[in-house]
Amino acid sequence: MVQALLLLIGMLIMLVAGTAKALAAEDSVPAPIDHEHSQDIIILENGHRFYAKVIQATGRVVTINMPHGEVQLPRALVASIHLGLESRLRLLDENDYEAVLALARWCSERELMDEALDLAQRAWDLEPQQEYRAVLLLARLLDAREGRQLEALTYYRHYRDRGGSDGAVLDRLNELEQHYRSYEEAMQAYQQQTASARENHMEGLEARENWQDDPQYANEVTWEHRTVHHQGVDNIVLAITYHGGSHDKATIRRARTFSIDQHPSLSFLIANPEDAAIAVSLAVKTGPSYTYYESRTVTVSPEEGQWQRIEFDFTSTDWKSEASNWGHSASIGTADDPRSREVRELQIQFHNRNRQGLVLLDAIPPFRSP
Repeated sequence: MVQALLLLIGMLIMLVAGTAKALAAEDSVPAPIDHEHSQDIIILENGHRFYAKVIQATGRVVTINMPHGEVQLPRALVASIHLGLESRLRLLDENDYEAVLALARWCSERELMDEALDLAQRAWDLEPQQEYRAVLLLARLLDAREGRQLEALTYYRHYRDRGGSDGAVLDRLNELEQHYRSYEEAMQAYQQQTASARENHMEGLEARENWQDDPQYANEVTWEHRTVHHQGVDNIVLAITYHGGSHDKATIRRARTFSIDQHPSLSFLIANPEDAAIAVSLAVKTGPSYTYYESRTVTVSPEEGQWQRIEFDFTSTDWKSEASNWGHSASIGTADDPRSREVRELQIQFHNRNRQGLVLLDAIPPFRSP
């Protein structure tokens, strides 16, 4: 008789559960997020589970709150009850250090990290002076969060100062202290470098006006000044957009007079934010007749946000000119004619053919003859 009654009750429970599921599906009620942790779990003797809120549990009956009302389950049919976070928080004595710490650990074990961190902080506020379990949990939870290691370091130090002696924990404390010492030293060096950069900053030719293109012999370029912030300094750079066309290269140029005997090389910074490399060369016109010389190309790789320094040697013998039949075997000017070694015009060339792109130039030295 009893077994038949239990069987009937079990069938009724299954019917109630099935009805609840059907109603939930009919109303399109979504399953609770992470319900195994947030809600209570009632496991029956036959293995079925209910995810619900336990209202009351006595020796005879377990009352649960389902989406469509309360359901009473005979206690004899319930194998176990596992309280979720909501019920545990509702029953928590917030002034009980051991209870708060235990719930913080329970949350941590289930990867409820925000709740674990909040409860660990509350446990730390309650922690007696001779204890260090809460402060250790708080340190570890913060240490596991990206970007919060400095906060974790503070609590690891509290752990040590309260007498904590776990070797692995103290090793982690030492590791963080060394890391932040290095960080502070690097920050101090950076601040000194920034201060020096501000003090010594001087704009070059890139900040000047009167840059021009060379439409007769080269593809079109357009240019503008841009301000970039680098090492604490607002720096003016030359932004050049080169356009494709019928020529092999695009050119930007400006008049400048200086002697290569006094300035035997020229270097500047270049940034290439495009997806492909760009070949760059330097050309000069020298002497009273504006004799043309062009360097070999330098390949500038595509590196977004990265500056690369390129250099051209005016004293090398691999410039090309009309005198070398446009082969890279010429020297600029002649030793017996200083005027032939006096630059009158600078050209920076981008070997783009049909491509369009952007480069940034900086730190072009403002050479001039005395």
